[in-house]
Amino acid sequence: MYFKDAINVNVHGFDGVHISINGDQKKLWLGESKLYSRVMATVPG
Repeated sequence: MYFKDAINVNVHGFDGVHISINGDQKKLWLGESKLYSRVMATVPG
C-alpha cells in the first residue's frame, strides 16, 4: 500500500496493513519490514 499526502512529499508505503475490531473499538495497524544482507547489521552497538 502506498499513499502520497502532499505535493512536495515523497510517496509513503507500508508492507502490511491490518484492521482489528473488538466491539466498538477499531484499530488500524501499519507495518513495515526491513531486509538486511548481514544479520549483524540488524544488531545495534
